[in-house]
Amino acid sequence: ARLLYALVLLRLDNLVEAERDLLAVRPLPMPDILRAEIDRYLAQIEQRRKVTRFTASLSLGGHYDTNRDTAPASGRTRAVGIDSDTSKPQDDFAILGIGTIEVHHDLGLQAKHDLFGRVSFLWDEQIQLPQQDLQALFLEAGGTWRDPDVTLIPSLTYSRLRLNRDDYLQAIGAKLRVEHRVDAAAQAFAEAHLQHQD
Repeated sequence: ARLLYALVLLRLDNLVEAERDLLAVRPLPMPDILRAEIDRYLAQIEQRRKVTRFTASLSLGGHYDTNRDTAPASGRTRAVGIDSDTSKPQDDFAILGIGTIEVHHDLGLQAKHDLFGRVSFLWDEQIQLPQQDLQALFLEAGGTWRDPDVTLIPSLTYSRLRLNRDDYLQAIGAKLRVEHRVDAAAQAFAEAHLQHQD
């Protein structure tokens, strides 16, 4: 019963009392699998207590496209009433990499307001069609303000896209996301993004 009570406290984000009850039941006689579960919850509490948390992910893979340059199957195009020959569709393999690094800093307030930063990148390297190579970098920094009725997430954004190793697009912007919990199963949100693109 005390273990179940500790789990309820943990779900309510009452970490101090949850830890106290977990530590109280841990030395009692119990199956090893249950003691391992308690240790997992204690580690979870320790992780959630950290003021600054980092996460990172990296995915590597590849893809094959039967018509990478999106040429028409007929080999002909029509523009302004004029027909012309185009290249036939070209297939190609590519190596793909996607990565993200995030940092969240808890401001130490009861409502769990925080600051965050995020860096994401995409690298798509074609084997035979270098003009289709794509590199993308996305940066975002902002904060989260939580209220019982609404959550506000303002942030500043920067993105840079390169095609065939040449700059294609740079964009600087500001974003605001508003979230509202409708009930236990549904959440509504709205997002506005203002951007200067070059």
